[in-house]
Parts: sequence; C-alpha cells; structure tokens
Amino acid sequence: MTKLLLVIDNLEFGGGERGFLQLASGLKDRFEIYFAATPGGRLESELNRLGIRFYPLDMRRRLSFKPIYQINNIISSNKIDLVHSQGARADFYSRVAGRVAGAPHILSTIQMPVEGFDVGPLRKIIYRLLDQFSERFVGRFIVVSDSLKKILTEGRGIPTQRVVLIYNGIEVDKYHPDLEETSPRNNWKIPPNVPLIAAIGRMVWQKGFEFLIRAMPNIIAASPETRLLLVGDGPLRIELEDLAKQLNVFDKIIFTGFRSDISQILSTVDVLAVPSLLEGFPMIILEGMAMAKPIVATKIQGITEQLTEGKQAILVPPRNSDALSDALLKLIQDAKLASMLGIAARRKVENYFSVEKMVEETDKVYLSLIESTATKSCPYCCNPGESFFAINARAYNHCIACDLIYRDTSESYGKVIAGYRKNYFDRYSAEQLAGQREEIYGHILDLIAGKKGGGKLLDVGTGCGFFLVAAQKRQWDVKGVEPSIQSVQVARRQNGLDVYNGTLQEYDKNSYFDVITFINVLEHSTLPWREIARAKEILRPGGLIYLRFPNGSLHSRIYRMAHKYGLANLIRNFLVFHKYSFSTRYISRLLHDHGFVRTTIFNSPTSEGDPNELFLNPTFATYVKRLIYLTAKCTETISCRRLFWGTSLEVIATKPENPQAF
Repeated sequence: MTKLLLVIDNLEFGGGERGFLQLASGLKDRFEIYFAATPGGRLESELNRLGIRFYPLDMRRRLSFKPIYQINNIISSNKIDLVHSQGARADFYSRVAGRVAGAPHILSTIQMPVEGFDVGPLRKIIYRLLDQFSERFVGRFIVVSDSLKKILTEGRGIPTQRVVLIYNGIEVDKYHPDLEETSPRNNWKIPPNVPLIAAIGRMVWQKGFEFLIRAMPNIIAASPETRLLLVGDGPLRIELEDLAKQLNVFDKIIFTGFRSDISQILSTVDVLAVPSLLEGFPMIILEGMAMAKPIVATKIQGITEQLTEGKQAILVPPRNSDALSDALLKLIQDAKLASMLGIAARRKVENYFSVEKMVEETDKVYLSLIESTATKSCPYCCNPGESFFAINARAYNHCIACDLIYRDTSESYGKVIAGYRKNYFDRYSAEQLAGQREEIYGHILDLIAGKKGGGKLLDVGTGCGFFLVAAQKRQWDVKGVEPSIQSVQVARRQNGLDVYNGTLQEYDKNSYFDVITFINVLEHSTLPWREIARAKEILRPGGLIYLRFPNGSLHSRIYRMAHKYGLANLIRNFLVFHKYSFSTRYISRLLHDHGFVRTTIFNSPTSEGDPNELFLNPTFATYVKRLIYLTAKCTETISCRRLFWGTSLEVIATKPENPQAF
C-alpha cells in the first residue's frame, strides 16, 4: 500500500487543518497514512479517533531545524512515497526534509500565499525567500482557487503542469438546512423574531470585520432589533470591541469567541456576512451555502469562484461599509430573495464543493505522480523527473535525484543520428568555418597539455576538424569521429584529416587513445552515459577525457527568472538547451559512476564573434562574452571553485592507471 505523509502547522484548527483531516479520513482505506503536526487540539483527537498514526512536531517556534530532522526520520524509517504539506512552516520543513530523505514525491497545498500572511514586512520577506528556495523540490502544487493558480504560474513562473486546482470541499450531508437550532439564540437571549447576522472567522485584518462593524449604525437605524454575532477570536478582538463601543453599537454585537458548533450557529442566523479583504477559498462560505443561508460577501478573488452575484449571494466591493449595510438590510427585509439565494447556494455546493469531490481529485493527483515514476522517470538514474519548464513548445524535466535536465522526448538513437547527419553542417558549423573557435581550441589544448604531454587524441563530434588541425600542429596524433557527411568531407579534403564518418559506438573497438575530447557534443547525444562508457573502453589507463558543454544550471535558472518577470521570449535566444543540459553535480556523478577519477571542473572561455547574429555588432558580442567569462572565473576563484557562473563549462577526468582502483 502506498505510504502518504501529511504535514501541517496546526497552530490552530482552521480550514487547512480541516481539509487535511478530510483527506486522512477519505483516503485511509487506500493509503497507509502518517500525520505530522503540532500536537494538541481538535486535529490530534480526531486523528486518534480515526486510528491514524500521529507524529508530534513543535512548529510553534519561528526558526528551528529540529522539525526537518524529525520529518526526515519519519520519511526514512517508514519509506514514505508521498509527502504532502500545507502552511508556511510545514511546507519549508517538509520540502527540505523530503529532498534530503529522497522522498519520491513532494506536494504542497496553497490556501494562502505568503504575500497575504498577517505578519510584519521583514518576516514576510523571510517567508518568501524560504518558500522560493524550497518550491523547487515540489512536484505538484495544489491550489484552492484559480486566482492562486495565477499567482503561482504567472507571478512565480512555476510551470502550469506542476499546479493543480482542487476546490475545498465540505461534508454536505452533515449540514441540514431544515433543522432549526434554537439553543444558540437561547444562550444569548435573542428572540426568534429578531434579525440575526453572523460573521465567522479569525479576527485578523484579512477578514475585514472592521467594515462590518462600521456598517452596523446604518443597519440599526433601519432595523433597530437586528443583532450581529462575531464568532471567532484573534489579535484584533480588543480593537474591534473598542470600535463597536466608539460607534455605540457594542450592545448590538455579541463577541462569542472561538466556537466549534458552527453548523448550529448557522442554523439559527438569518444572514451570513463575509466582509473579507483577502481570501484563498473560505470554508465558512461553503458552510453557509450548505446550510442554504443567504450570504453577503465581498467581491474579491477566491470568493467570486464560490458565489455568483445575484444567483447565490449579494457581492459588494471590499472596504465599503455602506454597500455592506445596504446588502444586509436588503436580505433582512426581503425574505423571498433571501430564500431563493440560499436554495441556489445549497444546490451549487452539492454539485461542485463536496468533500467527496475534493478527496477524489486529490487522489487522482497522488496516482498521477505514482504512475509517473514508471512512465516518466529520469533516463539516467530512473528516479521520477519533475516537469521543469517549456521552451519553444519543448518540455524539459529536472531529476531532483541526479540533477539531470532533459527533454521530454521519445526520439530513438537512430532518428537523432539521422537528423544530426542531415542538419549539423548547416546549423552548427558556422563558428568553425568563421575561425571563431581558434582561441577556445588553443585553450583546450593548453589545458590538456598541463596534464598529458602528447600521444593519440580522438575528437568525438569533430565537425569540420579545425580542433584536430590545431592539435596536429602541437604534435598530437589525431583522429576524429563525425556523423555529418558534409563536415567529414571538409575535414578530409580541406584539412587532410583522418575522420571516421559515423558514431563513437561504431568506431573501431581495437583503437586506443591517450585523450578523448567531447567539445559541445555530449548534450546532443541520445544516451550521453553510453558515450562516456564507450570512451572509457578505448582510453588507455591514465588517459584523459575532456568535456565542454553549456552550463545547464545557469541557463535554466536564468530562463526561470526571465519567465517570472515576463522576459522569457526576449532572453531565450541567448540561452542554450539541447536534448540534455548538465550541471556540475550531474556531470561529476556521471564520470564517477563510470570509474573516472580526479574530475576537475572549470568555467570555459566563450567563442569569438556573433555567428548566430544575436547582437548587432560582432566586436561588441566578443567583449560581452569576455566580460561574462572573466566575471565567472573571478567567482570561481573567490568561491574556492564551488560556484560556476560561466555560460559554458569544461571538465577533465582521468581513467585510473589501475582498473581495480575504482
């Protein structure tokens, strides 16, 4: 049975805790469920009643690494398949712990973005930075409203395929609109014929209770008997009580504090008011709809996905006490309209916002991730690859296990080689023919000479052979491998070189070399690890392998940042994405896995000029490239060779003298 870990802050029992409790209850027969949260309160007692394993985590401290250690232990010891979190602290702790523990799938539900948190500016910045750092580890984001989906995809640049919209749901069958509960009115000595308005939620600025209190003088002037229930507690309670006293309506408002009997309270009120300024997808509106109550709410994102003006509710502008009082009086005085809106709201919540639908849709997300492990796993390490970004309609995936970035394609090896043979000369030979790689070739040969004095050199994907010409001048015994027949003809006829027309896999297995070079070749290959394995076979013991390739980490990060700020179309021509993109972490692992030692990584110089005409002036392009390279080398040196910001990287590694050394 698939193992699911749910993690939530549980600093109070709110909509998020309720939603996760619904998931645990609805999925406990299909998943082996583990739950981690701050202990105590209704959530823990309900989980104990359901027989779900509960792990106490203290997430009340603002900054603590202990929860990361605890969640990591839960994942590792129980071999968790899915880690699903909600809440700023729970998200950060779970994402980092899941990444460290190697959890196959990490999900986050977003009910409220950190931009809307009721915290100071500095804490909000810290929350956003932590969220931005850890969101890269998340395979799927579940959002509860379309407006939240836009914030993640358009505002943060998260690919749309990683964001799933699932509306909150409630247990519709537990709400009985026909049941008239009299005990709440009796407790507060409110006669049955007195109009009663209720507003329910935490007393924080987002809920807009201030504007409802400011609407009360107008309501009382038109309907003196009307009373208001403010249900809930929070940091603004004293301020709200003081405001009610200043407006001389304190005796008309009942501050109930926190209540757990919300359905009973709703059954006894005449109108539900939701004067919110900022919401995700408020559960209280769903509860009011399930009780067939007429609702007056603000016309803001989230709420407008639940209610349609004039059909299930009256919607008013936020921060407008006059509009709020007019709408509430209209429903108090027009029983027929109030009943019509309430019945329509009940019908809508039954069709769209049931807890069964929410659980079913979440289950589909879980299953799609599990199935992706088998169908869309990393081609190198077979761990799940998460969708990363799309460029020119090509989808790229990022394996969080080995750090490989790869294009989502099923092209066969033969098809790739055929395309390469047909198109390489026209698409990729411009720099060589223009002589714009001579400095790079000299640099590469200097680098190799510092580790190997001479001998036989094989250049894979040699193109027109200009690198071999430069190597030949330095007394290397050179040979090349090149699939493109046009390039081979130039190499043979113009440069007089011994170049094999084919692939490295087809090359003479009885030939052995002291150095094998791959200069901007490996990222085009269908199976680059196979090329590395073949190179090792024909390298002599102590031989060198040299690789040059675009800096995959840098290019992908620049693209994601540009996408976030709407500059992706402008910058994508300056970035390089082939079938694969390699990071320093991946290439180090690749060479280590194939038995190479003494792997050294450098920022690589760039080519001269502007063969692809990205700049207006080739000389200017050369200066820009040199500046980028010098900046990258300085960063590399200052960071003790831990940061590589160059546009291209180069790697040298050695085949062990003793085959048993690895």
